Amino acid sequence: MSHRNFRPTDNFMTLLSWALSAALIILQPFSIPCPATAAEEPPLPGVTGKTYVECMTRGKSFLCQSSFQSAADEYRQAVKFKSTDVLAHYGLGLALKGLGLEDEALFELFESLRCRVDFLDARFEIGTIFMKRESWDEAGGQFLQILRINPNDLSTRGNLGLCFLQKGQVDKAIQQFKYIVDTDPKNIDGHYNLACSYDLKKDYDLAAAEYRRVIQINPRHPMAYVGLGICLMAKGDMKSAIILEKRAIQLFPDNHHAYIALGRAYELMGSKEATECFKKAIQLAPQDPACKKVLANMMKTSAKKYGLANIPGLN
Repeated sequence: MSHRNFRPTDNFMTLLSWALSAALIILQPFSIPCPATAAEEPPLPGVTGKTYVECMTRGKSFLCQSSFQSAADEYRQAVKFKSTDVLAHYGLGLALKGLGLEDEALFELFESLRCRVDFLDARFEIGTIFMKRESWDEAGGQFLQILRINPNDLSTRGNLGLCFLQKGQVDKAIQQFKYIVDTDPKNIDGHYNLACSYDLKKDYDLAAAEYRRVIQINPRHPMAYVGLGICLMAKGDMKSAIILEKRAIQLFPDNHHAYIALGRAYELMGSKEATECFKKAIQLAPQDPACKKVLANMMKTSAKKYGLANIPGLN
């Protein structure tokens, strides 16, 4: 297939940015295991347990039900019974995290580390809170400490890779995602994030290969079709890109990323259908940064068309 080079416009750079914003965070489940079916009736909220064991049992049950306030009450009582118990502080940290009380959750999770410095589950949860706050250095530091003890923790490697991506250290991110897929060849998140990383480096052949692996593992992964379409678009194959973006929309009709990519493919082909795709994307996600950028580009294009390019707010 002959390749056609084209100069990336604002819209195309917006497409490239989706790869990072849509990258998946690989979370690991609670270390407090929840049974598939409850063997006993769940406890009623309102009155906490009378012993440490009862509080811990009730706290775990409430945590498994996502009844975070009741879980927090139980674990607080458990901490009163045993102030240096690692699991009591950890359970309280999880409950507070579930309530969105991140500062209090961090305090309890760090308390659990003070009780046992090698308690890696607490360090993982601390890392995910820092990720949510976009504190990438702090999050990465927690994940690195986990990997020094348990280098085969793939969930931690995945999140560390995302921290590297957010810091612009794409090669370091690729190392982490490669480790994941080499260890677990069917790890969808690993292949997808590796594809996103190659995408950001504009290494479209390697990115396309990883997106194809994702689709091979899960033929109904809409974002893999979006990503693969963008790669083929970058190599000048608009017809294939359009087919892939339409498939992504078929799988997930509210996928504004797919509509942006489809619009860009039509735009490069000189088709008027591009405008309708961009409008649909904006309608689906008006507050999304990529859609805002597309809207700004459409306004600039209209301003130039009607000779209004010098009017403030339109250029």
